[in-house]
Amino acid sequence: MAAKRSGYFDELKFLASRSRYAAECFHQMAERFRPELLEEVRKQITEIVQESEARKRDVFWKLQKEFVPPMEREDIVSAAQGIVGVTQTIQDAAEAIAQYCPTKLRTETMMFTQNILEICGAMERMIGQLENFQKPERVFQKVRQITELREKGQMLYHKTMKRLYKDCSVPIEVVAWSGIFFRLAECGRACRKLENLMEIILLKNT
Repeated sequence: MAAKRSGYFDELKFLASRSRYAAECFHQMAERFRPELLEEVRKQITEIVQESEARKRDVFWKLQKEFVPPMEREDIVSAAQGIVGVTQTIQDAAEAIAQYCPTKLRTETMMFTQNILEICGAMERMIGQLENFQKPERVFQKVRQITELREKGQMLYHKTMKRLYKDCSVPIEVVAWSGIFFRLAECGRACRKLENLMEIILLKNT
């Protein structure tokens, strides 16, 4: 029974690890930028999202048959959806860059991908503590770490947009990079939703 109960947390950990891996692939693309590899990276991240979606559905169907899950069914499903949602924002950002296909990246891009990688790493550590939800202070500590990283990313977004509008005089570049930076910042926004969800889950289950 204990092994079965911990299986759901293992599934959430797996989903978080795939999100972190997608962030790693994305950041490596920015570090070693080559326009001809954009489509390959986009496909790689898409495959990660598809795998995560399949595992999320597995969790859902297992819960349908579970008599006594370790916490409320809707909380487990919501956590899985929240994690996959973060991974999907990485996919969206990768697709935006692949569609524009720039010959070089603006310098802020790597700062964004580094922030996303740090956020996903913190998210993975937070989910790793969720199994100990009866000791919520450990999870709350990880939530605060995500909050700090997310706020750092939000500040980066505002500074980047101001610089873009001030320095770039080519309209099509302004439009394209505005869309790209918006999608890069979406990862932090998705994590904010997950932070709020974790707080609700902890309050309901402790």
